[in-house]
Amino acid sequence: MALYRLCVNGFETEAVYSDKEDCLISGVLTKMISGAKKRKRKIVLIAGAPGAGKSTLALALCEKARAEGVSKPVQALGLDGFHLKNDVLSNGCALRNGESVPLSSIKGAPETFDRDAFLKYLSDAASAEPAFWPVYDRNRHEVGDTPERVKGEILIIEGNWLLLKREGWEKAKAFADITLSVSTEEAIVKPRLIQRKMRGGKSLEEAEKWYETVDGPNVRLFHAESAKADISLKLTENGLQPADER
Repeated sequence: MALYRLCVNGFETEAVYSDKEDCLISGVLTKMISGAKKRKRKIVLIAGAPGAGKSTLALALCEKARAEGVSKPVQALGLDGFHLKNDVLSNGCALRNGESVPLSSIKGAPETFDRDAFLKYLSDAASAEPAFWPVYDRNRHEVGDTPERVKGEILIIEGNWLLLKREGWEKAKAFADITLSVSTEEAIVKPRLIQRKMRGGKSLEEAEKWYETVDGPNVRLFHAESAKADISLKLTENGLQPADER
C-alpha cells in the first residue's frame, strides 16, 4: 500500500494506491523518463475523463519521482489554467441540442477553454526559457492572476481534452514525448463528480443537475472523441489498471 499526501485542485488529499497500482505507477514513471525528448523539456500528456483521477495521478508521479531519486525535476501542470475568464463565460454562448446556452452553464466543456492560449503556452513550456503556466484558483473558481514558473525538465500536463480529436486540440499531441489516457465507467465517476461539486459549494440538487448537463456529457465526450494514447489505463472499482486488463 502506498500513501501520497497531495494538494489536488486546492484540496489537501491523501491518495492511497494498492501495491499493484503503485507498481503500475512506477512502470509509467520509468517510461516517462526513458528515451529521447523532442525539445528542451520532455512533455507527458495525461488525458482523462472527468473524475478519473488524472490530477491525482500526475501529482503522485511527481512524488514517486522524488522518492525514487529521479535526477531530473518532474513538474505537474494542468489544463484548468486555460479556462476562459468568468466574465467571458457569462457573456459567451454555445449551442447545445440546437439551443444557445451561456458558456458559464457548461464550464468544463472544450468550448470553455482558451485552446489557442494553451497551445502557445505548451509550445513555450516545451522549448523556451523562461516559461510560465497559468493556474486555476479553485477557491475563487477563476484563473489566478499570477502564473506558475515552469521549472521541471519533465512536465506532466493533465486535462480532459489533451487528446481530443477536434480541430485545434489535436495539435497538442505533436508536443508530447509520451501520452497517457485514463478511462473509466460513468457509474464510477458520477458519485465522485457530484461530491466534488458539493465540496465546491453546490447543494446536492445543484450538483446532480450539473452532472446531468455538464459533467456526464463531458465523461461521454472524452470516451467518444479522444485519440489513442501511448499508455492506456482504466479506473475500475478495483483501482487503476492497464486498460486491456480484465
